[in-house]
Amino acid sequence: MVFIRLAIRNVLRNKRRTFLVILIMAVGLGSMIFMDGVLRGITHELFRSSTDNFLGHGQIHAEGFRDQFEVSKTIHNVDSLTAKLKRSVEISDFTVRTQSFSMISSSVDSIPVMLVGVDTKTEKTVSQIHNYISEGEYLSFKDDPSLDQQIVIGNKLADRLEVSLGDRLVLTASRAGDGEMVQELFRVSGIFHSTIKELDESMSFININKAQAVLGIQDRIHQVAVRIHKKFNTEKQAEQFWSQFSVDRNESLGWQKLLPGLSAMLKMTSYNNLIMGTILFFVISLGFMNAVFMSIYERVFEFGVLKSIGTRPLQLMSLIFLEVLVVSLMSVFVGLVLGLGVNYYFSIQGLNWFSGVDMAEATMQNTVYPQLGVIQYTFFPSVVVLLSLMITIYPALYVYRLKPTKALKKTL
Repeated sequence: MVFIRLAIRNVLRNKRRTFLVILIMAVGLGSMIFMDGVLRGITHELFRSSTDNFLGHGQIHAEGFRDQFEVSKTIHNVDSLTAKLKRSVEISDFTVRTQSFSMISSSVDSIPVMLVGVDTKTEKTVSQIHNYISEGEYLSFKDDPSLDQQIVIGNKLADRLEVSLGDRLVLTASRAGDGEMVQELFRVSGIFHSTIKELDESMSFININKAQAVLGIQDRIHQVAVRIHKKFNTEKQAEQFWSQFSVDRNESLGWQKLLPGLSAMLKMTSYNNLIMGTILFFVISLGFMNAVFMSIYERVFEFGVLKSIGTRPLQLMSLIFLEVLVVSLMSVFVGLVLGLGVNYYFSIQGLNWFSGVDMAEATMQNTVYPQLGVIQYTFFPSVVVLLSLMITIYPALYVYRLKPTKALKKTL
């Protein structure tokens, strides 16, 4: 108890230095907490933007379909597959689609696009295209043949074709089987703006029944897009889950396989956090070590006197460690209040710094909201305290080896 009172008294002896040390360490810890929260928010937004817009959490195709998007390669045993998807408790929603490369033409230009036939009732549960409509309306789900000629295109594609709502477009596609080129007339019913270049420039959507008729595939489909409830902890768990649907010459892929660049970047995020944290704490530790040595420098004579009257070297080392522990705990408290306070504020207000930024295979669309995590309350503060104590080992050993006769004559 006596040593604790002595440690607190020594810490408060030079209030300015103690305040600066606490401030530096607290700002460092707060910055690390905020940086971790922002990175968590970025990864969450990247994942959400990549999977919610159109992709889904996973997709099922016929084997080899994604190599060249051949119209004739449709999913096998669709009824059995959809029944299995409905029975799976991990799956929240799924939708069926057709996909094919096509040519879309106006009176001004002809542009190659990815033509997607969608089931308008179920598509809204998987993708967000209907929420991006900036002009007109989304595809109608009414069973009305007159509505089969509707087409929805991106705003950048509309600009290149110089068309607006109600204008006519001619779609040219290759039929399955014989490869015959067919043309069909459509009217623009809606224009969407997603801020994602690939969607806005090169994708168009029509009703799936019309797409099947144009492509000559009857009631067959090319893709099933899936959303799941569960978040897998490892890539192995994800592969095991998706592999159960890779049957009957069909291929099931999770978003990690569909977007390998994004998956690799998200894996690197934790390493980037560790590297930046290490550099930050290393710089802070140098300043902290300097402050510890300055504190010892001022008290070399005192240490000599204490050793002369019989104080054990281990007791002096304990005193120095206690002083450092008091300062580090005060720094951790201030740093937690600062870091978590800033994190909490921006988790509500959000950060607009990254909107429209392309990262890996995704585009940041919305405001990033920093996220709070358990590691911010536990691991980061523990690192600060442990690092502070480790840094103190060398100065404490200096005091331990200090000879009273020399200490009474000279300083550090």
